[in-house]
Amino acid sequence: MKSAPSSKSKTEIRRSIRRGLLRWFRNHPRPMPWRSTRDPYRIWLAEILLQQTRVRSALPYYRKFLERFPDMESLARAPFRDVLRAWSGLGYYARARNLHAAAGEILRRFDGRIPDTRTALLALPGIGPYTASALLSFIHGKREGVVDGNVARVLTRLFLVPGNPRSGPVLERLRGIADDLVPARRSRDFNLAMIDIGAAICRPRAPRCPECPLVTHCRARAEDLRERYPEIPPRRKTERVGRLVAVMHRADRLFLVRRPEKGLLGGMWEFPGYDSRAGARGAGRLSRELTRRWKIPVRAAGEPAVAEHSITYRSIRVHAFRATIPANAEIPGGEWIRGRDLARYPITTATRKILERKKS
Repeated sequence: MKSAPSSKSKTEIRRSIRRGLLRWFRNHPRPMPWRSTRDPYRIWLAEILLQQTRVRSALPYYRKFLERFPDMESLARAPFRDVLRAWSGLGYYARARNLHAAAGEILRRFDGRIPDTRTALLALPGIGPYTASALLSFIHGKREGVVDGNVARVLTRLFLVPGNPRSGPVLERLRGIADDLVPARRSRDFNLAMIDIGAAICRPRAPRCPECPLVTHCRARAEDLRERYPEIPPRRKTERVGRLVAVMHRADRLFLVRRPEKGLLGGMWEFPGYDSRAGARGAGRLSRELTRRWKIPVRAAGEPAVAEHSITYRSIRVHAFRATIPANAEIPGGEWIRGRDLARYPITTATRKILERKKS
């Protein structure tokens, strides 16, 4: 059993944590393009990208997005399909819809400036309590504690906070602790340091405690409870989903349908089909389903191309069959798209994978 941290007043502990953390951050900042800028638009864009996405995956999209939409006005005035296409492959597409909608509101209501009050920020699409706090701290320099998953892990171990940090009451308690810790000056650096400690040192497994500037204050280490905190319940079991889709050609065109605006992958384009676990033997079932749906004869056949893709807790296996319809038949609810024009459409990752299989 490790020795417990020395007895100090709450004020002394708070000051010691601040000093140690800011000293550490001076020597160990993680270089990221959105940290080296003071452009509110770029900081906001990064915060939306980093929702549900790791830094390594977000970086290329951040650069690509800024090339296409360098400022708030260009984003707000762009057709949503262009925004969705730039987002294609990143997942959680509601973020793209909210980003576009929020840009329009910021341009109309705030003259293109990111609001500096929590109330105004929370009223914008796609901005919740965490993002509001991050924007207030990183853009406006406000004294706001910022609690993402990394910070929650640090705080639960530091102060032995029981319960699931993703639940409302526990999360509110952690936000209260963070607000109490953050200094009035250098609040931005303090919050970034907390995030970086969680990402690089106070990791979910095998935390690197000897390197942590907060180690003398950490109750979880003192009581050898690091592996038990935070108390996150087991992940939802992966749901395996099968899907059959039809790849139809008409000269140099492919037929794609657009998913409903609301819901999973809203507004994205894909091959027509339906969920089924029939797999490689599903050509007949796909033919019957599309014939029933479109009221025209559809014939799917041959060896399917197979693509696998994961979305949240779903593991999707797609079997794509070549299909034919009568030459003059019309299909409602989709478009025949030239191969050279596909890059202009926001297509799903699974559809992109099928196209790559068909080329090989």
